Amino acid sequence: MNPKDSGGAVTVMVVIMLPLFLLSLALVLDVGLLFITRTQAQAAVDMGALAGVQELDWDAAARGVLQLRPEEAERSAKEWTLRNLEALRRARPGPGDVFIKVEVYNASPDQPMTVRGTGRVISTPTVRVEAKIPTTLLLLSLPVELKVAADASVVRSETR
Repeated sequence: MNPKDSGGAVTVMVVIMLPLFLLSLALVLDVGLLFITRTQAQAAVDMGALAGVQELDWDAAARGVLQLRPEEAERSAKEWTLRNLEALRRARPGPGDVFIKVEVYNASPDQPMTVRGTGRVISTPTVRVEAKIPTTLLLLSLPVELKVAADASVVRSETR
């Protein structure tokens, strides 16, 4: 093949490969943004679980029993999770509402409990937050649902 005759072949190759390259670039950008969004959502549910576990029953603690006030722990966890997801939802609106599920476990060494969904056995008061966040891949316009979860437990500090 004569190199002088290959001028048209290069144009055909560019016309065929350019859309594939652009589609690949869009996919890489969307997946990168999805990972960033998931990281921010994980931070929000982490904060929610930590906020919920702060709702100790101080009267019970005075008697030496560590337990959470379930209604207050659930409310606090949900409120802080939503508050932290708010900025994320403004930056990347999704096709639907965020679903948040909060579970409060008043476990103790005498009465261990099993966390639903994970099967993990816990022996301290724990708050578990799960969130489902609908979002959309920006460049490809595909709907995606991110699922993140976190839990936090009360830790007894030994006094000296």
